[in-house]
Amino acid sequence: MKLLVAFIVLLGLGAFFFFRTNSEQPTAEIIVVTPPPVIVLPKQNPIVHEVPKADLETNPVIEKRPTPKKPYVEECTRGNMVACYNLGVLEASQGNMAKATKLYAEACDAGVMQACVNLGLIEQKRGNITEAKALYAKACEEGRMLGCYNLGFIEASEGNFDE
Repeated sequence: MKLLVAFIVLLGLGAFFFFRTNSEQPTAEIIVVTPPPVIVLPKQNPIVHEVPKADLETNPVIEKRPTPKKPYVEECTRGNMVACYNLGVLEASQGNMAKATKLYAEACDAGVMQACVNLGLIEQKRGNITEAKALYAKACEEGRMLGCYNLGFIEASEGNFDE
């Protein structure tokens, strides 16, 4: 049966191509695709922090230049809470946890949810689990998934699998 159907289909296709007129013949078009122009950029200067090889051999520990605080401080004093958060990240990276905590708290209260998460991490490391959970919950309720994750992790570590 399948063989008969295949034969009929092939027969129909053959008749279609045999009886069609020359006006139905497709015309061949040549389509030329040109590649986009290549833009050659000038060779970039090496990274500012790159050190010549001789210096690396004599001094294998190279410190990066610190990020300038001035723009963050200026914007933070103008009320830009994202700048306060960024300044807090900078202070924390330099080990100034008291300043970072203050800046994170200020930004968190103003609605920068990542600042709440970072402040929660600081509180959690200090052993203030209740405060950390409150900060994570605040960030989670505002849609910051890292806050939800951290809150869930604390709850699970305390055996609270129902919440």
